[in-house]
Amino acid sequence: MTFNDMMADLKAKKYYPIYFLMGEEDYFIDEVTDYIAKNVLKEEERDFNQSIFYGNDITLPNIIVETRQYPMIAERRVIIVKEAQNVKGIDGSDSDKESAWLNYATNPIPTTILVIAYRARPIDKRKKLYKSLEKNGAILESSRLYESKMPEWIISYVKSKGYDIQTAAAQILVSHLGNDLSKVTNGLSKLMTLLPEGTAINSQHIEDNIGISKEYNIFELNKAIGLRDTTKAFTIVAHFAKNPKNNPLPLVIRQLFNYFLKILMIHTTYRSLGRQELANALSINAYFISEYIEAARNYPKAKVEKIISYLRHYDAYSKGVNDTGTEDGELMKELISLIMV
Repeated sequence: MTFNDMMADLKAKKYYPIYFLMGEEDYFIDEVTDYIAKNVLKEEERDFNQSIFYGNDITLPNIIVETRQYPMIAERRVIIVKEAQNVKGIDGSDSDKESAWLNYATNPIPTTILVIAYRARPIDKRKKLYKSLEKNGAILESSRLYESKMPEWIISYVKSKGYDIQTAAAQILVSHLGNDLSKVTNGLSKLMTLLPEGTAINSQHIEDNIGISKEYNIFELNKAIGLRDTTKAFTIVAHFAKNPKNNPLPLVIRQLFNYFLKILMIHTTYRSLGRQELANALSINAYFISEYIEAARNYPKAKVEKIISYLRHYDAYSKGVNDTGTEDGELMKELISLIMV
């Protein structure tokens, strides 16, 4: 089941006896868990009918005992187990405990809603446990979004809150915060409390209220390098060097690597595609595709291959391999010099 489908069912009060929320993206797991905790029961029902446990503090047998309690003056009970990856056997790997857990997953108590917040790699889909959970409950596989998909997700998220956001502003957020949905949504929530509903969020709003510069960010560095704007590129790098905590070298290198990998793909795999097809193939908003095409003109295939090699070497330096004692800011300047020569 997708996150959107699960949330739609919850808002329609279509409940399942078991919610198994698994994966390495905390945001979707937290959203479902918090919604259930705040909305399934009325406030006056929660004291006697809602319990929240943490994986380090409860065993699987005790979870099953809790689920078999009947509600008091309410239609159902809600049992939430956070950090459930710390409960031995909950993934079906402990044969001593699996049978009781499997039995419950096969025949869950209809008056109990059990929420398992399992922040780890998905459990084995071949196991009977998974198949029983899928048949008798609801499973959410919460995967991290690729950074290339983040601007589109941000635009959709902001619209769902009654606002709009410019594509460039969404890109700035991604360039600074990556694909950490919790950080992105926290920043946007802070921003939206300060702006009237319906506002179209722009780069200036981001800079003024979230503290991400619209001029000095990795997105603008990519653009300056791609357009061979040496002055602007080194101005941005100088700013990064003065603010290493906000612009760590490994993050800058990763973003540059992703950028030049797309340029290489324009030279090789996608040479014959039209603009819109190329944008789709590279998972780039069509708004930006002209900049990538211009960058491909400015950097021939052989040069791009050299740049990718430089990025690999400097990535190793940034992680302490063959450490020469050079500060990250200086390494960054060296790298940009090699790229733009």
